Amino acid sequence: MAIKEMQELDLSLKEIKAIFDLKESDGRGSNELIKEITLSLREKEQKFIEEEEKIRRKREKISELNKGLSLYKENQIDEKEA
Repeated sequence: MAIKEMQELDLSLKEIKAIFDLKESDGRGSNELIKEITLSLREKEQKFIEEEEKIRRKREKISELNKGLSLYKENQIDEKEA
């Protein structure tokens, strides 16, 4: 994965450097470095999961509002025709 792609994933330059350092060592990096990178990536993943959930709830609420307005509009049209 390229640096630009990693930045688009909101990885900091420090995190990107640590990943490249680990890759350069052919995975023989210190256990502490591996642990630190793994923890950081898990935290970012959790953050994205939470953001997705918030967006999903917002989308559902918007959809409900839209349906409600559509029903209101239909009722208005029916009342005018009656």
